[in-house]
Amino acid sequence: MNYESEFQGKLIDALKEQYGIDDETVLYHYFALRYFVYREGNDIKRKQLTRGMMCFLCEELNLPAGDSFFYKDVEFRKGIAMENSLVNIMDSWIFENSIRNVVDDKGIEYAMHDYIKIQQKPIKRQAANKAKAYKQTNHFAWHWKYHALTVLNAAYGVHPKTPKRMEGVHYPEEHEIWKRTMEEGIEAYVHSSDYIRKDVKTIREQDVESFLYTQLHLIEEGLVYVARQVHVNDGRIDILAKDRKGTYCIIELKVSDDKELVWQCIYYPLQIKQKYGVSHVRMMTLAPSYSPSIKVSLESLGYVEMFKFIPSVQLGKIHNIQIDPMFTKTAA
Repeated sequence: MNYESEFQGKLIDALKEQYGIDDETVLYHYFALRYFVYREGNDIKRKQLTRGMMCFLCEELNLPAGDSFFYKDVEFRKGIAMENSLVNIMDSWIFENSIRNVVDDKGIEYAMHDYIKIQQKPIKRQAANKAKAYKQTNHFAWHWKYHALTVLNAAYGVHPKTPKRMEGVHYPEEHEIWKRTMEEGIEAYVHSSDYIRKDVKTIREQDVESFLYTQLHLIEEGLVYVARQVHVNDGRIDILAKDRKGTYCIIELKVSDDKELVWQCIYYPLQIKQKYGVSHVRMMTLAPSYSPSIKVSLESLGYVEMFKFIPSVQLGKIHNIQIDPMFTKTAA
């Protein structure tokens, strides 16, 4: 069965939601210009455009990696195929828009791709001007893209959202569910390119989790990893581990003040006790700081082990984390 037409509609709807653009023609303008920024302002031959934009689409929507994936149990290929091919879908979308003309705010009519080329020029010029201080450094391309995206998003009034999983698409177990937007990735690099940061401004909880789950000894010697993003009713536990005595340890991570942490520290131990049929668990929290209200609430529970952490971040990537215990309590 050929699902290309149906899935093309799904992809366009996902882009509309992610960018906040309802008009499909405007959506295509924006997506094509965004791809231009992604390519650092470099031109691309028409025959290479389809495959290039298809790969960019997969990046933007965080579709499964590899040469193919499954939608409604039907394999969709990222290469050329008779049917159920992302190349076919992108080729169709490009063609549908290429036969449309665009009238600018002065009433001048342009062929679609001529109009897009005209829109590229001020983006390229303004970004180069704003990034000129980095012209002779290895960081110029990143700063150029940062300013180009700023100009583009301001022109279209766009604030891209984090991509969501698409209904009907099968995501493999190893799929990275937290995909940064292009803006988030570039901003992390730009703000961290010249020095090592000791704060959480350019990282997310997911980054801390991805770094820590293989290095649990930084929290406590003898901790053994069990699982991450463990599903329980009405929630997900960041990391589940066991200590030297075999006691389950719930590890909840925060990079900002989150009052939900108190509820999690009450609820998650109850869920793990029920899930694994155990009478005792340990509840650990890690945060760069704790507000007075959260700190006193956690202390009142009597069993929460609170830790503070300081990351070392360069180029948006965590290189190390210093973890200091605040106090230790008995198992819940």
